[in-house]
Amino acid sequence: MSNWLTYELSTGRILQRSSEQLADPGPGMSQIESAGRPFSHYVTSSSPRAVLERSPLNATWDKVAIDADGIDTATLSGLPVPCDVSLDGEVHTISDGTFELSVTSPGTYIVIVSEVEFLEQQWSITGD
Repeated sequence: MSNWLTYELSTGRILQRSSEQLADPGPGMSQIESAGRPFSHYVTSSSPRAVLERSPLNATWDKVAIDADGIDTATLSGLPVPCDVSLDGEVHTISDGTFELSVTSPGTYIVIVSEVEFLEQQWSITGD
């Protein structure tokens, strides 16, 4: 049985896997035959296209709890450049490899890093 991966041409992000090739995967999309999976693989942008495993993300926080005073910050460093960091659903594009978080309201903040060549990673940061 064949496995067909539908992916975004611009990013290589795999959107779905199916057993049949689609006649028209849609605008900006293509397909490649491979055993890869959407959450653990991506399609390279170079020709010929290949399906590769996503690498672990080696980013680290300097701390996971901060004062909710708008001054204290937690810094996530070692991010791929560029990448997208989502803070409670709001996406920030990172161009320098670091993301700094300061908050004014107490609570738990969910930070997700998404970059096609790396496994998605999520953290919880507490503001007290």
